Amino acid sequence: MIEGEYLSNLDTNEIIIGKEIAGGYGGDMEHLSLGGLRTGETIDVLFNNGIKRSYRVKGIFDVNFIQSNLNAFISQQEMESVIGMKDKASQILIKTEDRGNEDKYIKQFLDIGIKEKINPWPVYSGIVKNIISSFDLIAMLISGIGLFVASVTIFIVVYMNTISKRRQIGILRAVGIEESVIINSYILQALFIVICGTGIGLLILLTVIKPFFVANPIEFPVGFVSLMIVPEKVSINIISLLTVALMAGFIPSWMAVRETIIEALWGD
Repeated sequence: MIEGEYLSNLDTNEIIIGKEIAGGYGGDMEHLSLGGLRTGETIDVLFNNGIKRSYRVKGIFDVNFIQSNLNAFISQQEMESVIGMKDKASQILIKTEDRGNEDKYIKQFLDIGIKEKINPWPVYSGIVKNIISSFDLIAMLISGIGLFVASVTIFIVVYMNTISKRRQIGILRAVGIEESVIINSYILQALFIVICGTGIGLLILLTVIKPFFVANPIEFPVGFVSLMIVPEKVSINIISLLTVALMAGFIPSWMAVRETIIEALWGD
């Protein structure tokens, strides 16, 4: 609330309005606002059923989201008296604890026999859906670049380690160690690097980065943006990184054992 107070359950002649309706608070729709309405003033509200009532403005709110700031609210008791119905609703909004898994909850509602139309929030989000799509594209690009950099790093580390140990590999082959054993050892080395790096990264992400952004969300014109970790996407990235580790461990070690024992022992 940027001015006044929130509604109580017993308020029947009071209303709270968004700053885009009130005007005078630096909103984006000032030209369509009431031109600087303040708490304590009275406004007339015409409902869809033709009923017209006067309300005292009890408060003005700003949730940093233009679509929400274009709304006004009265108490449930007052709304029931306007529409002539009690304990009825035309729409129910549900907030889940974890975002990004709305389809799972929708399936649960349908499984228990609810026949009403259920939609996830992006269906009603309008322009925000396009913004979310843009953020998803940016996240995908960043994830792809990060995966590429990590892959190159792992490949270079394992490759340099393999090249520097060409003579040792030649000695191992000379004493009868099979090529598959040598290749598998470098694959395990690459997997060890990835598993350790992933574990440390997840630890930092969950204990430092995520709590920081939850406590300090980034302010955008459309609202506050925080960090959301989707387990499914994290799992896909981890699997992709492990796959790259297998390749990074196999290719340089396979190249090394392709040399003859004499070439490996002499080195460059």
